[in-house]
Amino acid sequence: MYKQQRPRHRTPITALRHLSAALLLCMAPITPHAASDTPPPIVDTEPPTNINIVEPGPTTLPASRPVITLKMATEVASSITATDSTQAGSPSSDITGYPTSTVGPMAPGKHTITWTATDLGNNSKSIEQNIYVLPEVNLAVDQTVGEGNSNVTVTAHLSGKAPHYPVTLPYTVSGTASAGGVDHNAISGNIIINAPNTSGRINFAVASDTLADANETVIFELTTPSLEPDRVIAGSKTRHTVTIIETNLAPIVALSAQQGSGGTTQIVSTGGGPVILTASANDPNGDTISNYDWSASDNALVPTSGTTSSSFTFNPAGLTPGTYTARITVSDSKGATSTRDLLLQVNATASLLSTTADSDDDGIVDSIEGDKDDDGDGIPNYLDAVDNPAWLPGWELLTYRADLKRNNSFVSGPITFSWVLNTVSSNRVYYPLLLATEPGLKLSVGPTARANSSNHGRISTTAASLHFGSTPGDTLVSADGQVVDIEISSLGTTGQSVYLVIPQAAALPDTSSFKIISAAHIWQDFTNQGAGGKNELLFILNKDSNNYCANPGGAYTTVTTGNNTLDTGVSCIELLIEDGGPNDYDGKANGVIRLLGAPFVNSSANNETLTTPPDFSGTAEESVESLNKITLTQGGGGIGFITPWGVIGLLLLYTLRRRYWRNVMTRQT
Repeated sequence: MYKQQRPRHRTPITALRHLSAALLLCMAPITPHAASDTPPPIVDTEPPTNINIVEPGPTTLPASRPVITLKMATEVASSITATDSTQAGSPSSDITGYPTSTVGPMAPGKHTITWTATDLGNNSKSIEQNIYVLPEVNLAVDQTVGEGNSNVTVTAHLSGKAPHYPVTLPYTVSGTASAGGVDHNAISGNIIINAPNTSGRINFAVASDTLADANETVIFELTTPSLEPDRVIAGSKTRHTVTIIETNLAPIVALSAQQGSGGTTQIVSTGGGPVILTASANDPNGDTISNYDWSASDNALVPTSGTTSSSFTFNPAGLTPGTYTARITVSDSKGATSTRDLLLQVNATASLLSTTADSDDDGIVDSIEGDKDDDGDGIPNYLDAVDNPAWLPGWELLTYRADLKRNNSFVSGPITFSWVLNTVSSNRVYYPLLLATEPGLKLSVGPTARANSSNHGRISTTAASLHFGSTPGDTLVSADGQVVDIEISSLGTTGQSVYLVIPQAAALPDTSSFKIISAAHIWQDFTNQGAGGKNELLFILNKDSNNYCANPGGAYTTVTTGNNTLDTGVSCIELLIEDGGPNDYDGKANGVIRLLGAPFVNSSANNETLTTPPDFSGTAEESVESLNKITLTQGGGGIGFITPWGVIGLLLLYTLRRRYWRNVMTRQT
């Protein structure tokens, strides 16, 4: 008798070996076999064809904020199809996939999305889709000039790069001043912005006469219907007024520093060689700058070539690391003066930056960007993802929610569809808590915040109070534990009033008052002169659907004259601040405004438990991010990624091809 055989059981390891062998057979090359041999599998070597993106709408989109994000299924591609076949004559089939998730962020400019279809044989084919994000265009803040100024400039600013160049901006000229060379020689025409610039300008001259004219105006206005529809969109400031006066105005001064062969900087090292400070002065009357005086600079900054020219050179070797102030007073030929400060950080050694890290998430590693400060906002390049000078980060650098993506993939039947956004826009620019001033102005970290090593426009209330030797009061605490410390420069004239928008990390928890450091360097209420005044307190209860505050000068509600109270629930604060006025703590009408302040609420104890803002919640489409440091995910399952359904598909394909070859061999015999 035969011995009964035990049933054989396949272990998981055995099953895995069989599966691996099957996969290897699928990928092996096909070779001729004799009729008696087992036919080999057929390998798919043909890539998908006829890839087609079904676009739900236009791919030219406006950006009324720093960047935009797009929903794949509703704004970029509602579906994507590809045709797939095998080399063995299997019929072609059209495969359709439905993309989800969000692509972005995208700053203004041209962006390319590469779509790829990959079949089970790992054959791929790609096509590209262009997305055009249009920047806003705004004219610079109004300006005042004197008669006889032969070089008056009017500038148009884009909020980012245009997707197409050149940008042509038609404008008209009007106003109370007589044209044709009587009072001025400005004529209607075009402002041209060429690649890769984000601003363009025109110049004209103001005549000098002996008439005692009242203030006359020259008005430039962009012709909104003629704005190029595929290049820019109109912002809130499309009208620029130049006021001509006969009195003498003080010059406006800008300062910059450079060490070695690098660019402008506010961070220098003791061993880096001489530091050269340069003053650039613009006189609204067109007068000659007759005097430069650096003598009020910090005594430790010993000049190597005097203190009476437009430049000032010193050698930092031997200086104790810390912050030092350079100060210049500039006078025009008629005796009007302006004073300007520059705070320098002196380190013992040059910064050693990572060759792999990208701290500001802009696609350039820290060591390449360096600690220079090309835009002069007080933030080193490697930490500064914001290129627009009118915006400034209000909090430390953060990375955002994982539903903001630069690439992703999804599977439909035997096809893996994937997409990659080929341009890099910093996720940190997407941060909605950007402080903002009017286009064309420069917003910088304030000197008190700089002295406390802040790389954004805020500082703790305690540090500010210690610096000035003044406390806001025993029962008051800032709403989020910090105060705004900023500087606004590049004004159109000295004594001008300009807007500053201060988003709140969370709506104000209680009725509050806005406190500032005054020119006397003490805490006091913000001076609110109401509508029509040179200093104004305004607010919005709720941000828009994108969680951004309205643009400076937008739809804000004015607080009643003389009142300094902000109600519970305020989420956006706007200030109109006068250069040299009661809210400018440098106390000078010098073309530079310094503000240090915040909304304060009553507290039983003056403590600062909220040193960081609360978390946001919501989706990327609503521009609402968590303020926690969450690493951005890049999407999973890229090109060639095989899902479990893909494995099943491979096995099915292998089985069908074996059957096909068995039938072929049978017919041949």
